[in-house]
Amino acid sequence: MADPAITPATAATTQFDPAADPTAAAEKGHHGVTDPAHTETSHYQAERLRKRANPAPLGLFAFATTTLLFSLINAHPSTSSRNIAVGMSFAFGGLAQFVAGIFEFCVGNTFGMTAFCGYGAFSFAIAISYWPSSGVLTSYAPTPADPYRLNAALGLFLICWFVFTFLLWLASFRSTVGLCALFFFFWLSLLLLAIGFWRNQVGVIKAGGWMGIITSLMAYYVGAHSLLKSEAFPMQLPNPSLVREKEKQH
Repeated sequence: MADPAITPATAATTQFDPAADPTAAAEKGHHGVTDPAHTETSHYQAERLRKRANPAPLGLFAFATTTLLFSLINAHPSTSSRNIAVGMSFAFGGLAQFVAGIFEFCVGNTFGMTAFCGYGAFSFAIAISYWPSSGVLTSYAPTPADPYRLNAALGLFLICWFVFTFLLWLASFRSTVGLCALFFFFWLSLLLLAIGFWRNQVGVIKAGGWMGIITSLMAYYVGAHSLLKSEAFPMQLPNPSLVREKEKQH
């Protein structure tokens, strides 16, 4: 989820090193390649790289949309309304996001692969948990002795994902302001939700839901920035890099 669209690995698909790409070298006036067959092959490879799609917008929009739905539910807690999120978690948050992570692997973006595949699996896990046929809800049905069994289990589940998200937030310090802010609000949301469910505090759960809404809006913004940049749209959304220009040159 560095910005999955703005990493050295992703940038390598659109910017070519004349020393490494004979076609780019020829286009820049470097005529060190004399073998026509080699030049034709290099040109074909360069064209393939140029046409490679950027998977980050899909992953970010899938993450944002699924997070927004669950956060709206958490901001107005209702157990029954969570059932509507099962399909979203399976199809968009799970499948689409996991596919985006696989394609981030193809372009060599470790951070994007880890984030999208991880949160895709996260969505799958939530969908399975709330899917009635899975039996999870039945096994955690409230009892007179322990009426909040499900909430306690959700607290444990969410605290594990808080740890995962916190580590990704630390890794995002060398990406962009938008992406770093996204992960900050997300780990804060997960922490509040974990505490709220664990201690059965409705007010804390609602606060976690509102932090999740902010997270989803940040994800939409970063996704839109990535999409508009990939399409060379005339109007670009600002998303400053956290890496200094001197460090980029090295």
